[in-house]
Amino acid sequence: MENRRLQWFLVAIGAGLVLGLILGWSMFARKAADLQLQDLREDYQVDYVLMVATIYGQDKDLAAARARLMPLAEDTEEMIDLVKQAMATPAISGVSNDLQALGLLLNALQGAGAAVPMGVMA
Repeated sequence: MENRRLQWFLVAIGAGLVLGLILGWSMFARKAADLQLQDLREDYQVDYVLMVATIYGQDKDLAAARARLMPLAEDTEEMIDLVKQAMATPAISGVSNDLQALGLLLNALQGAGAAVPMGVMA
């Protein structure tokens, strides 16, 4: 009698686990398409900005960097503020390579944000 009760208990536990996994992975699974960059925690957003700065440091493509930052900031001023916030983050403020990459991106964004009159060549 005791052995049979233990067998049914283990069967019930196993069936519950299998059913839970099936429901969790299929019916109630959160799709990656449902997530946006704005949904990231602030520290992950800082990491994202650092990755954008690192890529910009390699390819010097400001248009691509601006496009990558667009989901987090709508205009150049917001992008500049975002990079400044990343530079002020304690985890980054002690790493010279990260600060250099962010500084390079910040300088490029500040230069791009300056209004240049039409017809004036740099």
